[in-house]
Amino acid sequence: MNIEIFKSMSKEELLSYLEFLLWHYRVVDSFWFLSVEETHARKNAEKLNEIVWARATPMAIRDLKQRFDISEKGLKGTLA
Repeated sequence: MNIEIFKSMSKEELLSYLEFLLWHYRVVDSFWFLSVEETHARKNAEKLNEIVWARATPMAIRDLKQRFDISEKGLKGTLA
């Protein structure tokens, strides 16, 4: 992925773009869930959601720990 364009953006432009991306992330996630629910029933959409978050959460935790140099274990490391 080419990220050169971001290097020339101001802090305000970057924050605005981040806000845009996060909003669209939620929209896509919502439409994904609703589409699965419509096609395969709510209980199946909920089960798939559980599977996805069970896999995504450890990845996010690992990335956050590395990105912010968190070495504490458990909640203590995340609430500092």
